[in-house]
Amino acid sequence: MKKILLTLGVMLSAMGAWAQTATTADLPSSFYRIKYAGSNTDAKGKYLTAPVNLPTGNTSNQNWKAALSNGTSVDGSDMHTDVWYVENLGLGTGGDTTEVRYKIWCFRGGYGLATNPRPDVYGSYSNNNCPRLYRIMRVTTGETVTYAFSGHPNDNVSGQSMGMGIASGAIGNKNYLSNTLDRTSGGSSNATDSAVQWEFEQVDSTHLQKSITIGSTGYATFSCYATTRIPEGVTAYEVTAADNSTATLSALSGTIPANTGVILKGTSGETYNFVPTNGLGKGMQAVNLDGTLGDKVCAGNKLAASVAATTLATGDYILVNKGGDTAALGRIGEDSGKELAAGKAYLPADAITAAEARDFLSFLQDGTQTGISGIAKTTAKDGTYIEGKRVVILKNGVKYNTLGQRIK
Repeated sequence: MKKILLTLGVMLSAMGAWAQTATTADLPSSFYRIKYAGSNTDAKGKYLTAPVNLPTGNTSNQNWKAALSNGTSVDGSDMHTDVWYVENLGLGTGGDTTEVRYKIWCFRGGYGLATNPRPDVYGSYSNNNCPRLYRIMRVTTGETVTYAFSGHPNDNVSGQSMGMGIASGAIGNKNYLSNTLDRTSGGSSNATDSAVQWEFEQVDSTHLQKSITIGSTGYATFSCYATTRIPEGVTAYEVTAADNSTATLSALSGTIPANTGVILKGTSGETYNFVPTNGLGKGMQAVNLDGTLGDKVCAGNKLAASVAATTLATGDYILVNKGGDTAALGRIGEDSGKELAAGKAYLPADAITAAEARDFLSFLQDGTQTGISGIAKTTAKDGTYIEGKRVVILKNGVKYNTLGQRIK
């Protein structure tokens, strides 16, 4: 009898350890790494990743797909291909009001995980319903917690495959019951299916931030492959017009969209942290509630982003110290080095409306002109200057070109 009771106890213990429940998840809005924790041993521990080279415009009929990482280590580079922003939108109105809605954003580019036409392709907001709304279930197996996610009923789109499978990365949006992930044919039918289990590893956004030190003029340029918050004490400007003597500045509010070049104004010598967040990138459009598209983000901005090191052309303009700690946009001459560092911005030559632009463009900010037009001699103060037909970087009384080579 003792042996029978012991055996029964082991059986009950085992049954308890494998008991599974699926409930609606309520993940906070944050950056996450999404790691496969399902039953495919070859994929175990690998992360959902974005393409290295994301598009910057319409992705219709293009093949930009999410995938799994090659190994189980995280991407510690600036690309952060395995980082996603999960945006908790709370409960919707109409449709299924009992399930929290989510959008899943790529860390870079302002792209949401969408259906274009397949669910593992990035939407550029040129297609209606991009990015998709998603639903995330919290699956408890004993003391282990994993997640399953799929399309949300509020999308009101049927006929797509359900669940996040590793074969195609497909996430669909067919209506389903409270704890099921129905497919149109075959595959997983329940959130507790071992094949569709994932772990959501929260990432501290400050570990992804960019730091910028404002120069002696009180200005700097900035760009980033991710949408970032504008820190307190800084004003971020886009250039909305440029003629032969001035560049018109217009202030942004709240965030700097991904892939957008801006001019920053802050306290000279102060370092500011730009923390990434979710949001549309430059040139993208939001989908309105009625299915129409909103305006393109920063469509009128004349500045170009140098999110990676960029080779400039003669006639392009960069931010320089005009002399006396006066900021201006200075034109690149034939004899100048042409490499602009990553994370900066510049004004392309073809953004100038005048036939003949001057060597320096002053800033027209809030209707008030700042800076000086015309040519002035460089001072002995450290900074970046235009000298003749070349850009000169002065540091500790020594002149360098843009490649860091000393100029005699």
